[in-house]
Formats: sequence, C-alpha cells, structure tokens
Amino acid sequence: MEISVAKKANNPNIRIYNMKPTYPTGKDGVHTLEELKKIQNNQYFNTKGWVKAMPEDVLYFSAVGYYFAEKLQSELNIPIGIIHNAVPGSPIESWLSKKVIVQDTAFTKFVKQRWEAKEEEKDAMISVAKHQISLSEDVNQKHPWMPSYNYENGILPIKNIPIKGVIWYQGESNAEAPVLYQSMFKKMVELWRTDFNEDVPFYFTQLTSREDRPAWPEFRYAQSESLNEVPNTKMAVISDVGDRQDTHAKNKQPVGERLALLALGDTYKVAKDYESPVFDKITFSNNTYSIHFKGKFSGLKTKSSEDIIGFEMSTDNIHFKKLEPRIEGKTIAFTLPNNHKKPFYIRYAWKPYTEANLTSNNGLPISTFRAKID
Repeated sequence: MEISVAKKANNPNIRIYNMKPTYPTGKDGVHTLEELKKIQNNQYFNTKGWVKAMPEDVLYFSAVGYYFAEKLQSELNIPIGIIHNAVPGSPIESWLSKKVIVQDTAFTKFVKQRWEAKEEEKDAMISVAKHQISLSEDVNQKHPWMPSYNYENGILPIKNIPIKGVIWYQGESNAEAPVLYQSMFKKMVELWRTDFNEDVPFYFTQLTSREDRPAWPEFRYAQSESLNEVPNTKMAVISDVGDRQDTHAKNKQPVGERLALLALGDTYKVAKDYESPVFDKITFSNNTYSIHFKGKFSGLKTKSSEDIIGFEMSTDNIHFKKLEPRIEGKTIAFTLPNNHKKPFYIRYAWKPYTEANLTSNNGLPISTFRAKID
C-alpha cells in the first residue's frame, strides 16, 4: 500500500487478516537466499491473524483491498473484515490446484511450455522467476509464481474461514493467452467455491490500460466474456485509470471503490446504478443501428459532455475507421449509407491504452468490446 494511504488508515471497524507475502528485498528486486528458504518451506505467507486496520498493519496491505473495505464500511456502517493474500505478478495457474491443472490437457500443455521454455522466448514473468530460482542452492527451489504454489499456501490455509465474497485483480501475467485464461478463471472460481463450501460472488477487475501492451484489448474482451460463462460474477472496469507506461497505475482508490460498489449493489442490495455497461447486442430498425448494453445502470453519458470517443468500424476486420454514434438513453445509435458493405465490424476501446470516454450515468466506463454485424 502507498505510505500516504497507510498513514491515514485508522478505522477500528475494519478488521484485516493480512497474509503478507515475503516481498523480495535483494538486489534488483529479487529474493534473498533467506527469503528463498522461506518460500521453499512454504512460509511465503505471514499473518498476525485478525487485527484492527491501523497504519502499522496496513502498510503492507493491498491498497485496492483497503479502499474496498473502507467504502463498504462507510456505506453500510457495519464492521468489515477483509483477507489479503495478493501476490504481485502471480499468474492464474499459481492459484489453481495441481489436480485441476493435470485434468485439463490445455492447462497442462500451457504450464509445461511456459516453465520449460528457454529464457530467450521473452516471457518476462517467467524470466524473472527463473532468475530468482537460479540464485538458490536448492535444485528443487519453489517460487510463488509456480503452478499451484499460491493455491496451496494462500487459499487452502483459510478455506475454513467463512467468507461473503471474493475480489480478484489479476491478469497481466496471462494477457498473452486470453482464451485459455477464460477457462482457467472458470475452473478457479469453481475450485474456490468448492473449498469454501459456498457459492460466493466473485467481483473481478478488468485489466486497465497501458500503451505498450498490444494483447490487452483482446484480454479485456475475454474477461468481459467470462461474465456470460461464470455465474455469480461481476466485473469492475478501470480502463480510464490506467498509466501509459506503468502496469501498476498509482490511482488505486477508484479500483477498490468500484469493486465495493459491485458488492453494495449485488450482495448488500443498497446500490442501484452500480455496474459498468457491457455489450449485449446490436439491432437494426428504420435505417438505424442500435447498440444495447446489459448491467445495472440508469443511462449513458460521456465525460464532460464531450463527443463519444472510442468507437470504430471496418468492412474487413483489419482496417478500422472512426465511428461517431450518438447516445439514445441506454443505447448507442448510428446510421450508415444505404450502399455500405455487409458484413461489417464494430469495436470499442480497442487499444492497449484507451481514451474511450463513454460511461454510465454513474461514471463507470463501458467495457472493451467488439461485434460483427451481418
């Protein structure tokens, strides 16, 4: 957590269970030999148990998690408890059980290729992990980004704690494999729900924006498609708070508060306009195309009442040009010349770093999407 936030944290009505990971403190941000021994002995996570949210205890806590809890507590005026077991940089396969991985051929193949590939293949996440592992004296050295490590050490130890829901913010380390990620995410949710013996809601965060990440629009779209495949899930869209050069954008407050808004509306039933609109369908009538969205929202607008930015169309799905639609209540409408070619393609916010500006009336950004119109 940012130190400035930690200093302000002083809420006796928020209890935290901080499974603080052992962060690397060695040269160039790698684990020291002592830290590697902790990881090897499955002592990567450390906790004091439940404590009040005081500055000294939230300093190494998730900023997103704290803002989430703070908003819930202020809106509901009830005690809030939150468990933090986030691992920076971790891929989703580290949060799956070995059994789930080996039962799926695609998962097994992906994991094997990823960890056995040569370093020059430029998987930055794996390269960092392999470098850290190489420093160890143990030839079988473990690493928290390895398959199943965080599941075994960060989920199984808390599976008997009653929980009301999960917030999930991860994806950067899997962005190059969006379709496979959808399957892994679905399996992970099923696995955790079985472990906690409860059909808990999963509120997940769509990837934000970064300029040099060409795979991210496809990944954001895949995440939105998970809403159709995984029951009892909601998605917080944060494409407007990204950083052109930094994967970990500094402004964490909107992220935590948008996740909290999902819980306030979906779990606690005290919010109404609480979801980012997600593409539903396109209809045609009287020479007008209408783009429909789904979700709990009251209407659409743009930031500062500007023209809509972010829509594009194409007749070949390769060369796209700007499209200038208009807002009509909860839909977006546009017309095309009578001689336009079919089929054609529509997409929105399809850039790694997007300045797309369409939001709900509550200021929640529209999710990245694409569609084909026959």
